[in-house]
Amino acid sequence: MRKVIPALLLCSCGGLAPPDDRFTPQGFSTDEIEILRSAGDAWCERAGCCPTFDGGGSIIVMVPDFIDSDTRVGRCWTSSDNSRSLIEILDRSDRPDWLTALRVTALHELGHHCGCHNHQPAGNVMAAQFDPTAQAITDVDLACL
Repeated sequence: MRKVIPALLLCSCGGLAPPDDRFTPQGFSTDEIEILRSAGDAWCERAGCCPTFDGGGSIIVMVPDFIDSDTRVGRCWTSSDNSRSLIEILDRSDRPDWLTALRVTALHELGHHCGCHNHQPAGNVMAAQFDPTAQAITDVDLACL
């Protein structure tokens, strides 16, 4: 059972400085956590924001559904004191392209965690609409930091 304290959360991820980069993953398999790690490593290499997934104050959790949207595949929240993030990723593990979708979604939501508050044009990791072909952080993605 996941424990989330909604009263401490705001509507978007990140502030002037990134919250705790140490994430506690909840609901992910070992293989899925490796996908999260690869997304965190990509942000570390490209932007110096280095999320890890071995436990910490921030949480990344797989959720069965979002009440507020039919198109959303992930979302990122920050605590009111900007000390930790909550990233929710929609469970679509029943789909054949799940691991690709997980990587793209993790890259996108970790971008918000790292301080990218704007969405970029299609074809980029930080695009507003999910794009399974966006597999790498581009210079356009980095421009929002």
